[in-house]
Amino acid sequence: MTDRIIIYGNSELTPVLAEYIERNKNQEVIGYTLHSSFIKKPTFYDRPLIPFETLAKEYPPTVFRLHILTQPTHNLSLKHLQQTAMEAIQQGFSLFTYIDPNALVAESAIIDDNCCIFPGAMVEPMAHLESHVILRPGAHIGIAARVGSWSNIGIRAVVTDHQILDPETYLGAMRLYEG
Repeated sequence: MTDRIIIYGNSELTPVLAEYIERNKNQEVIGYTLHSSFIKKPTFYDRPLIPFETLAKEYPPTVFRLHILTQPTHNLSLKHLQQTAMEAIQQGFSLFTYIDPNALVAESAIIDDNCCIFPGAMVEPMAHLESHVILRPGAHIGIAARVGSWSNIGIRAVVTDHQILDPETYLGAMRLYEG
C-alpha cells in the first residue's frame, strides 16, 4: 500500500523533501498545503497547493498523511508551525516521519512523529529524536543523545554521545555540540 502524503510548508526544503520521499516506490507526495492567507498561487513547484482549512474535507485523514515541514520561513514562524501541527492532529491526520533509505538509524533509536531524516544522517543506538526534528544530510546524533522537539540539526552537524538538546534548538551546518 502506498503512503499518500501532503507536505505543509513553503520553504526551499519543501520540494527537496518531496523528491526524496518519492524515491521510495511506496510513498507519493500528492501536493502541498498552507493556510489560505499564505497562498498566492494554486501550485507550488508544479504540485497543487491546497488550503489547509479545507484539507481534511478534500483529502480525508483516513487516506492521506501529513508532514509539517518544521523549517520556519519569513512568513511561517515556528509558533505557527506548532499550532498547525496541533490542528492537523485534531483533524485526525497522522503525521508522517521520513527516514531516507540512505540514512543510518540504529534499531534501538527512538524516532517520534513528524521527523525528517535526510540522506547520510546517522542516529546511533539509544538516541531519541523527539517529534518534529529535522536532521539534514550528514548530521550525526551520538549514542544515547536526545534531540528536543522542533529542533533542526544542520548539514554535517554533530551531537555527541549522551548530550541533551533543548526543544527548538537550531544547530547550524558543521557544528559540534558537546554540552
